[in-house]
Amino acid sequence: MKKSLLFAAIALLAVSAGNAQMKRSDLKVKKIDAQIEKQMRPMAKMAEAKMNESGKMVAAASLTPKDNAVAWYNRPAGSFYVRHGVDELGAYIGSFSKPYLVMKPYEEYTWKNASQGADSYEWLVQMVGLDPETNKPARLWFTTDETDLVTAYGWEWDTIPALTAFGADGSSTYQLYHNKNEVNPRTGKVTTTTYTCEVACAPTMPDMFGDRMLASCHFDGVRNKVDENSGVYYYGQNLTPHGDNQYGWYFGKNDNGLDGICQLFEKPEHPYALNAVAVDAATIKVADDGGELTAKVYKLKVDQPQYQADASVYLTEDDLELLSTSTVLIDTTMLNNGFYMFPIMETIEVDGEQLSFETQLQVDYPLFVEITGYNGDWSINEEEGKLEYTDNGIVDFSGSITTDENDEGFGEMAFIKRLRWVDGDNILEEPYYVYQGICNFFQNSADMKPGFNIYLEVEMPFLTYYYTAEDGEYEFPVEGGKFTKSYSESLTVDYLSLYSYLPSEDWYITTVDDEDLPDWLTIEPEDIYEVDEETGEEEFSGEVRLNVEAAPLPEGVAGRECTVKFGYTGVELLYHFTQGDTSGSGLLVGDVNRDGRVNVSDVSALINMILGITEKDMETADVNGDGKVNVSDVSALINIILGITA
Repeated sequence: MKKSLLFAAIALLAVSAGNAQMKRSDLKVKKIDAQIEKQMRPMAKMAEAKMNESGKMVAAASLTPKDNAVAWYNRPAGSFYVRHGVDELGAYIGSFSKPYLVMKPYEEYTWKNASQGADSYEWLVQMVGLDPETNKPARLWFTTDETDLVTAYGWEWDTIPALTAFGADGSSTYQLYHNKNEVNPRTGKVTTTTYTCEVACAPTMPDMFGDRMLASCHFDGVRNKVDENSGVYYYGQNLTPHGDNQYGWYFGKNDNGLDGICQLFEKPEHPYALNAVAVDAATIKVADDGGELTAKVYKLKVDQPQYQADASVYLTEDDLELLSTSTVLIDTTMLNNGFYMFPIMETIEVDGEQLSFETQLQVDYPLFVEITGYNGDWSINEEEGKLEYTDNGIVDFSGSITTDENDEGFGEMAFIKRLRWVDGDNILEEPYYVYQGICNFFQNSADMKPGFNIYLEVEMPFLTYYYTAEDGEYEFPVEGGKFTKSYSESLTVDYLSLYSYLPSEDWYITTVDDEDLPDWLTIEPEDIYEVDEETGEEEFSGEVRLNVEAAPLPEGVAGRECTVKFGYTGVELLYHFTQGDTSGSGLLVGDVNRDGRVNVSDVSALINMILGITEKDMETADVNGDGKVNVSDVSALINIILGITA
């Protein structure tokens, strides 16, 4: 994509969209002197940080409210820590050392306030906006006194917001920061990116592993144990040895039925695309090539489990819906360097054979990732009353966990997969697996351990229109014709421009109910390409022009409407088209989805309303006019379609 054109085309869009989001949080421009700006951009400002006896920052969620306010907030749901950059020695910096947060461009995100003991708040964030003095785009400081902060992930990199909480006996300020637990830390720094957000979120955004953008829901410390200052815990004591392993690890190879490390990723505020999951290869030892690891990706079907200081936190297999299974062979050349990648796989049956292929997932739910296989296959030696494992070529595996003890705000996020095979002294006839939260495993809810060395390869695609002139709605005249809109007195166009990473050949264009567009509405996309000055090759510019046309409104039909859904994996955009009077009077009886036709699509729309999948439209769904929407209306609608009744 020729991003220079894309950025130029949507520069004003970003300012405009940013201003639109600002209204949600009632942000006001604030003048900041140079000294404060130096502190706040992009360094973490930890004024009056609350520390416990060991010098570690205590999460607000674990504090008892006091008169002295403790400021704290959580990162937005579905934002991730991503590695980038190099340190002063030229070594790559991972998401455990100097991450940036990645989110979806031009979408609202909520920074959830988790402060305690506060009477009032002040947020401070730097964003691109219109300078009230010059009326031109500029990087400005904004402030609001609302409890939570809602902002758009903007045009360029923005500082992570700072929150000040005011209490009866003082105030404190918090900014999302890096906490290296009792280890000589790098200067705390979590920023958004120095790239524009379109580049940072692009499918081919390069990082230390080429074109793969690996993201985590925690930061700090997930790496190989080198010395006492490595910042990672293995917890290897007091377990039965397994193979050449001297102890066996709680979070790795052992003979005690601890058969998997698992990571929960919270339900995102906006969907994202998932290509693969990854695990750090640095903690694996093998005798030779050939050992296998398996990654299973699940949708969590129940509410995200919360910390419980005095109760066990478990998930079961019934709480999970399997989405993908992928296996990789261990390669000795990868040891202590790199990641094992597990692509998202889909399996279908063709002529009685199971065929698997790589695919993407659109994730708008809590995601649960499980890494297993390092122990080999298990069996029970009933005579000796112990578990036995096959030799699978993996000599050792140690799942490292973060030393970051901050509460990310989403409850229990890291789990171990445990085989329940005994009840007291009795061997169970049907052993089963449970997933135990590791914060609960440590029996200390304040000892936050939110993550294993498990990552997601994500894409944060965007699809948007020109906010300066568009509001997502257009009304055609009753005589029909082409979409035509004036952007200014001197500029009128007869197409609708959308902006995205991918050309329209990779999109789907349907109604909001995932049906084909109605016959009266036609949309023909035209991808705009430019010649790259350096290579001489054509590249997608980022703009798609939609030629939209409506047929004349039929006689006897007061009006019709259609909400069109544009999208591809990880992103959707809605646009509402109307023609004539769509207030309800004159609607065709049975036209449940208001597209000007009565057909099987209306049956689907009506059933979705009855099942609660979509909101009931009483004007159109009450087909038989009895004041209720139920199965009787489905029967009445089918009779209309079959011509049995008018």
